[in-house]
Amino acid sequence: MTFVGTSADATPPPVGTQLLSVGTGEQAGEGGQNPAVSADGRHVVFQSKADLVSLTPLYDRSASAGTWRVYSRDRASSVTTLLSDPAVDATDPQVSADGRRVVYRSATRLLHGLTQASSVVVDRDVSGTGQLDADGNVAASDFADGPPELTESFPGLCARDCGPKISADGSTVVYPSVASPVSPNFVVSVGSEGGSSIDVVNSNFVDINAVTGIARFNRNDPPVSVTVSTKSVVPGQETVDFTDRLSIQNPHGSRYGAGFRIGPKTCDASSTCSSTLTFDPELGCTAFDAAQSQRWNRLVIDGPTSAGHTSVVLKADCGPRAARAFCGSEPGSDGLYAPGLTAAEMARLPVRLGKPEQDRVAGNHIRLGSQSAGQPYLVAVPTRDLRGTVDFGTLDCEPIKLVDPGPQARANAAKTTGADPTPVPIGTRLDGTDRGTLYFLINPEFLPPSVRWGGAVPYQEPVYAAQLLLVSDDGGSPQGGFALTAFSVRQIVEARRDTSDSGGFTPGPAELVSRGSTDSWGVNELVDGAQPSLSADGRTVAYTRFDHPAAAVNQTAVAVTYRSDDGTWSPGGLVAYDQQFGTDSPSLSSDGRNVAYVRRPDPPATGQSAQVVVTRLVGTVTVQAVSTTAAGAPGNGDSSRPVLSPDGRVVGFISSATNLTEDQPADGPQLFLRTVSDKQGISRLGPADISGSAGLDEHGFLAVFATPDSLIGTDTNGRLDVYGRAAPGRLTVQPATIDFGSFARPSATPLGIQLTVGNAGPGPLTISGVLPAAPFRYEGTCTGRVILAGDTCTAVVSFTPGAAGTFTGLLRVEATTPGADGTQAAESTLKAVVADPPPPPAPSTTPPPSPTPPPSPTPSPSPSTDPSPSPSPSTPPPAADPPGPSGSSGRLAIWPVIARPGQVLEVRGSGFAPGTLVNLTWGASKPAKPVLVTPSGTFRAYVNVPSGQAGGTRAAITAADDRGSLLAYTDFLVETPPLQPPSFKNRG
Repeated sequence: MTFVGTSADATPPPVGTQLLSVGTGEQAGEGGQNPAVSADGRHVVFQSKADLVSLTPLYDRSASAGTWRVYSRDRASSVTTLLSDPAVDATDPQVSADGRRVVYRSATRLLHGLTQASSVVVDRDVSGTGQLDADGNVAASDFADGPPELTESFPGLCARDCGPKISADGSTVVYPSVASPVSPNFVVSVGSEGGSSIDVVNSNFVDINAVTGIARFNRNDPPVSVTVSTKSVVPGQETVDFTDRLSIQNPHGSRYGAGFRIGPKTCDASSTCSSTLTFDPELGCTAFDAAQSQRWNRLVIDGPTSAGHTSVVLKADCGPRAARAFCGSEPGSDGLYAPGLTAAEMARLPVRLGKPEQDRVAGNHIRLGSQSAGQPYLVAVPTRDLRGTVDFGTLDCEPIKLVDPGPQARANAAKTTGADPTPVPIGTRLDGTDRGTLYFLINPEFLPPSVRWGGAVPYQEPVYAAQLLLVSDDGGSPQGGFALTAFSVRQIVEARRDTSDSGGFTPGPAELVSRGSTDSWGVNELVDGAQPSLSADGRTVAYTRFDHPAAAVNQTAVAVTYRSDDGTWSPGGLVAYDQQFGTDSPSLSSDGRNVAYVRRPDPPATGQSAQVVVTRLVGTVTVQAVSTTAAGAPGNGDSSRPVLSPDGRVVGFISSATNLTEDQPADGPQLFLRTVSDKQGISRLGPADISGSAGLDEHGFLAVFATPDSLIGTDTNGRLDVYGRAAPGRLTVQPATIDFGSFARPSATPLGIQLTVGNAGPGPLTISGVLPAAPFRYEGTCTGRVILAGDTCTAVVSFTPGAAGTFTGLLRVEATTPGADGTQAAESTLKAVVADPPPPPAPSTTPPPSPTPPPSPTPSPSPSTDPSPSPSPSTPPPAADPPGPSGSSGRLAIWPVIARPGQVLEVRGSGFAPGTLVNLTWGASKPAKPVLVTPSGTFRAYVNVPSGQAGGTRAAITAADDRGSLLAYTDFLVETPPLQPPSFKNRG
């Protein structure tokens, strides 16, 4: 069932072109963008920096400039309402199907340049029975005041397509967030135990040797300790201490991670609190692998709010080691160090120049910052001034590798960094001259964290770290080197559902939507996702996935996930995945059965453009390109930002292509609308410059968009403004010629041919008349019907060859766009030929033959052997109907075949689909009787001949389904009533 919402007080909205980013009273446009429209077409929401004259049920108007405000515009009443606090930026509004609930992104500037963002839902009819936006009937719910997000998610860090989306029924909100092991609201401090100063860790990497000044540890050395403290920079939480929430991620150690432990929190007289981090060489510097001396673990700070989480890598060096690869990064057969990428893919990667810097806590260190999953890059480190034999170790064998990227990648690196392109492998002895470059591939793996770290912290993506050491020729003490760190940041999709039983919107706990498969530990994989779109009931979500392991470098894919009855989200399955293309920007229909998205060639290819595609997700999966010409040729420019109408009939998109329509559009992004089921039904609706995405109402009739062009005379500000424009339908009639052929002689038996009246869209049409030229006749129920984009109505055009001659004419179908002036018309040519009857044969002049004796009589057959018994007068056989319309196997029969006005006809049907509801119609009037087809495909019904029906004429009975499609028809002769004899009174 497709959800279609309507306001209780709705009136038909006006159509045509409207300027919508205006205040109450129709002031001239003062700027607006990012519009969305309710399914009923009445309520438009948008953002603007203007102080528009408006209703203010929640917040007072403010003359201060510089902030974005969210407004709602009622197209029926021309009333504008301010829905956001003008003191805080509010952007990316969306609206439910009935206009009652609006969601937007709210941002607040915090300390240290950090931004804390949240989603706000406004319920404009808390009572559920009042006027929208009435005082006391409006409530705003900020997600920041509800249950916290996931432990490691930070919506304020979102950097791409960050706006929330609300389901058509208003029950669910989905929004992009960011998962990171590093909280933007925390700083972690580490210092020598007993020292007076504490060093701030900016790199999330602690080198125990650097902090303690010990070059290397021996297993006989005593334990060493450093101090750790935490500090929050969230306003109002500066005094909150999280030091008692420190833990070692792998407390029991691993083969290379033993020896680390954290002590309890202690506080001094000044209320300064810290914990003790200890490394015990006796446990950590074990002798089972003398060649690997590095010991790795992680320190995790887990706070009670979403602001309280960060991850710090811990490292300690023990004993001498041999120069060899810890992670098996020896060259493979292709000359690469098993990076998981081909030489061609490596050549496409961006390159950064790495320069080690000295840090008291981290040692000699290269800070690589955040790493977005699915976006690998190379780090080039020149070897000048480095001495010793190259050795490499890491806690993260896949995310950070020492590689030979191939000749093309090395040449690219030389151009961008000036480094010597000669690769330096493990085991190379450096003498301090600039004779080569160390190449590091930064590419976080896509396994769930529970597989890597035992599932101690669900969903957490770690800080990745590696250490390059320069050892002496005899494999003894390290002579120098540097560490590298990068922390993984993933954009994810979260959902909140309304848990209130009454008005308002009470956000439930955050749910992770962008999930992959469940691993062997029972933990769902976190995947990198953005650009969510959801179904009307909020149970189906499509989003763009940026990190699919089968994808090429930087390639994206569209995933769809479903929420089960128990509240869990299924792993996101890919939609029409192809390794030659990247897909993104999905838009779901209300029922979740269809999704539109962009398909881009990857890698980019000359002559190929990004196209908009619609895929059916249920039944037989179909993939249909819609940014094409009427002949099916792809657009010659990039198409993007698709939006499906809620009913899935119409898709809108922005395109720079110039070949999609017959007219040549001006340069710039254009708005196109297309009927999904009709290859011919494409229309260029917008002006020459569209900003952002468009919005469509339920059937794709009304489109809202933002443009700097002035589409009406009162818009003179030269800025982006929000407009609404109606999209009329396009009437079609098939066949173009209705040819009944030639009849050998006049006859009273009519012939019917199916007529199909259609709408190529994108807007709906109302059929106002079907007018055939005489003597042709029309029988059907199309007149008065509203036909949506892609739909058709079938009827019958009949001809009775009652007289000889050639008959031609036109059948004219007229239609109007609901609420608009003007009429569309389409015509079909009518043609029939009836020949004169042949003359009677001439009298014979041949004399008659001689009489012959009659044949011998034969006995008459008995009644039981009569091969053709006559039917019983009480049960006459019904007359068979003419062939049904194309594609229909249903047949009708009636009794009697000649009936007078007022008589009851028996109508029998056969060959119909079992269980179908069939509407029997008399002539061109409305359906007279609904009949349910039996399991055997038959039915029997009784219909009265209208008492006003003229005698001596032919009439038709048609059978149609509930959409008006013709299934079968038949006709009969209406008998002329006999003259009544005069009445005589009994005289005697």
